[in-house]
Amino acid sequence: MPPDESTECSNLTGARRGRRLLQIANYADPLFLFHVPLCRSLQDAGWEIEFACMEGGSLASALADEGFPVHWLPRVEHRSLSGFLKTRRVIQAASRGWDHDVIMVSTPVMSWAVRQALRKGRAAVVYFAHGLAFSPNQNPIRYRVLRGIETFHARWTDAVVVVNDDDEAVGRQARLTRTVGSCYRLPGEGLAVARYATVPSKAETDAAVSSTRLRRGHPLVLYLSRFVSWKRPDDVLAIARARPDWDFVMIGEGPFWQRVHTRARASCPNVSVLPFTRNVVPWLHLATVLVHPSVFPEGMPRVILEAHAVGVPTVAYDNRGVRDAIPGPEYGTLVPPRDVRSLIAAVDAAVAVRDTPAAARDASLRREFVQRFSADRIGRELAGILDFVSEAHGSYCHQEQTRG
Repeated sequence: MPPDESTECSNLTGARRGRRLLQIANYADPLFLFHVPLCRSLQDAGWEIEFACMEGGSLASALADEGFPVHWLPRVEHRSLSGFLKTRRVIQAASRGWDHDVIMVSTPVMSWAVRQALRKGRAAVVYFAHGLAFSPNQNPIRYRVLRGIETFHARWTDAVVVVNDDDEAVGRQARLTRTVGSCYRLPGEGLAVARYATVPSKAETDAAVSSTRLRRGHPLVLYLSRFVSWKRPDDVLAIARARPDWDFVMIGEGPFWQRVHTRARASCPNVSVLPFTRNVVPWLHLATVLVHPSVFPEGMPRVILEAHAVGVPTVAYDNRGVRDAIPGPEYGTLVPPRDVRSLIAAVDAAVAVRDTPAAARDASLRREFVQRFSADRIGRELAGILDFVSEAHGSYCHQEQTRG
């Protein structure tokens, strides 16, 4: 059984230990991609960092290599009701050995399981939302159900951290935490800006392009995303068929990767479909334009920030989160979702102005703009939030114990 709440809260009001943070997600991938860059800043602020996630995932070994302790949970298909309940039991069992000040969870379904499993735990619970599960462009019934689920879990949530304007507005209107005013906005998940801005060596670039047939002097359109239906990789193939004089490189992983790879080989000789790589820097520096045709309600699309750090323009479907990464025409172009004609026209326009003074000016603005998303800056802000939430949770527990 979970530890008794009154006992645990009493312990918190005593002498403080070192501040310990456990970050949980379904798999290693979101932890590695979104949270590792923040961890060094959190460590500098005095937090000890640990991770917990289910075994498996394409980035499990990469997360383990970062040197942070990882609690590997048994792999469960958690999206069915029975799988969800089993996931909750797995977390309850694992949590008996946890002793942390704050537990920060990501990904919606896992966050629900964690908050239910730890509802009587000692630690403060923070939901770091890389995009809330509900958004206005969803089917109305789905929207109401998902919003209801999230507000139901507010009773076990000390704070919610959001990363875009739309989710921040929801946080002002809806009760997402057990106390009012505990929804915090960060600019994003944090980016190691210097890593992307640094020009790669010729050897690094040559190694990246060795498996492609890029043509010297031809525009290069880049797609860096998962190969899933809501990321619409087929829309990139549509651009490629319309513009045979351009080169296209599509990099990622997912259930549609093989299908897109086969279609490209059959009908788009100007397209190279490559497997996921942890080092996309050479490709960003080679690109003329990044295309991001996602119709998924994003949190903060990291790939667009990576392109900003290099100075590359982005063409994307207008969507939650994307609007925050492209707040004006100098940062990229937004077109209506699923409008492939507009997508092609916008890519045309971006290619047409390459190597012009206007393009150089906008590239400089993008590189300046992305500094506000740096991992060091956001890590310091997050450390302040976690400090406050940890102390506030201690006070909340003490009040509950006194009333009891």
